[in-house]
Amino acid sequence: MKINVLFEKLVDENFLDQLDGELTLVNKEIIWTFDLIKNSEEYEDEFDDELDSEDDFETDVEYDISSPEELLNESYNKDVELIEEFIDEIDGINNWNFSPVETNKNTISFKIY
Repeated sequence: MKINVLFEKLVDENFLDQLDGELTLVNKEIIWTFDLIKNSEEYEDEFDDELDSEDDFETDVEYDISSPEELLNESYNKDVELIEEFIDEIDGINNWNFSPVETNKNTISFKIY
């Protein structure tokens, strides 16, 4: 299967809605990217929902706030597992290569080729 056909299947199956990150087709590679800054509003909403659901604000509350690195890695781990399962079902995972993950301060990415 060609890379553009794989990408079309990912898009056609509404698979992208399940991912935290974004997939883009660039030349002969599919690039998955998760940008913490771009997605920070989602995490703020989750935190606000947790606060709203607390019944008693007078008790000591411990907040388990993840570091940026943890958030990046959580999104990567979730999405790479979903992507690998999807690709394995439609074409076989052994037909594709995944680059090592690349991380900087606020983004994480990898390539499928």
